[in-house]
Amino acid sequence: MNKLINTSTLTARLSEQGAECVIATAKATEAGGYLLYVTIDNDTFVLSTWRSTTPRLFKRADALLTEATNLGLTAITFAL
Repeated sequence: MNKLINTSTLTARLSEQGAECVIATAKATEAGGYLLYVTIDNDTFVLSTWRSTTPRLFKRADALLTEATNLGLTAITFAL
């Protein structure tokens, strides 16, 4: 299972090391949506909700892209 990472920790890690790979995947549930996976220093993390132990589910791709831009990410691969 992938590790969870919150927005503030992810922002700090990205400023220190940068991301090796960023992937958004379609969530296969009734709710649908996308999860954001980020690989840093050979560890893969899933963006979590603020102060939570659950992955952050983006209902729309444009919401995910807005958050990724705010984090300073410049490229994302969408896996459908």
